[in-house]
Amino acid sequence: MKAFRATLAECCSLATEVERVDEVQPGASTAAPMESSDAAAADAAAAQLQAELCLKNEAVKQLIDQLRQMLESMCMWESHKYQLERIRQVEGSA
Repeated sequence: MKAFRATLAECCSLATEVERVDEVQPGASTAAPMESSDAAAADAAAAQLQAELCLKNEAVKQLIDQLRQMLESMCMWESHKYQLERIRQVEGSA
């Protein structure tokens, strides 16, 4: 669960960083030629952050799927445990 929380926090911080870079970029297209290298660097940084965000989102999705499977297994275990207890009660009373 700690890994899930850490990954989720990192994804949120990456998303915030991507938004910040995206806010800076709209003015970059009308910038002077000297500033075009800054725009290219910002584009590269934004692309890298976007790629990292995609990887982190995929990791979060996998963790959520694993959590669902674990919960399903726990529910099945409880159901089987309950059925076994009922069978034992019936056998004990017979």
